[in-house]
Amino acid sequence: MEARVSVVIPLYNHADWVVGAVRSALDQTYPPIEVIVVDDGSTDHGSAGLEDLADEVHVMHQMNAGVAMARNRGAATAVGSHVAFLDSDDTWYPQKLELQLQALDSLPGACVAHCGLEVVDDVGHVVSTRVEGASGSSAEDLFLQKRWMGTGSTDLVHLEVFRSLGGFDSNLSCSADWDLNLRLAELGPVAFVPLPLVRYRDSDAGMHRDVDLMCSDMMAAVTKALARDPDRYFGLVRPSLARIHLMVSGSYLHSGRLLQAVTHLGRAALWDPSALLYALGIIRRRRQV
Repeated sequence: MEARVSVVIPLYNHADWVVGAVRSALDQTYPPIEVIVVDDGSTDHGSAGLEDLADEVHVMHQMNAGVAMARNRGAATAVGSHVAFLDSDDTWYPQKLELQLQALDSLPGACVAHCGLEVVDDVGHVVSTRVEGASGSSAEDLFLQKRWMGTGSTDLVHLEVFRSLGGFDSNLSCSADWDLNLRLAELGPVAFVPLPLVRYRDSDAGMHRDVDLMCSDMMAAVTKALARDPDRYFGLVRPSLARIHLMVSGSYLHSGRLLQAVTHLGRAALWDPSALLYALGIIRRRRQV
């Protein structure tokens, strides 16, 4: 059966960017059969700018319930064989869907494909590029934070598989993408396109700037995974929690909050003493650059 892709775009107060996101979905070399925008209670009239695209975009409205609920609501009405999510402040390069479908076709048993990305700032300047990512059998490495599966804008998923998993966990925010990707990786191999096909906007207003929330969310996601499959993950819990504290420590250090950075570095060492050696290695490499 020929793939039919539904695109779901959750929208909350991104009036300046949502039209660009929608056009990047419509302009794919493998066009989606529908683009669904779920306005999650925007207060800036974000979806009003889509009036000129009314014939090509279906806009839904809901009270503010968070990005996970918005994505899930859009996917619940989707009619494609596959679903791809695109955050309203991000954009895709034209071959994104085409290349991901090819990657899925070439990897038997895969139900999800992701891709590399460019990180851009608020004015669209490229800050960094990431073209490495999880592929093949990846669940354990994802649990250990050793491999990466992108953001909400990078995945292309078989829709029925997405629905069978219950979609995004609305109890999580910063780690909802990671949690879903881990559950997808548990089902089979992961396909990856090592090209930057997404422009991911790293805004100062983004939820990942809330370091405390990121930490608690990741801890909750790890606990959830352990309860789901203790035989797979029990021996990996300590190093996984250590890597989370290392990431949080780095985020605090980047924002100049030295006390919090040192505190989480100490917590990482309590879970896994080798975390200190890992952190020292990163510092040494940065000084050599």
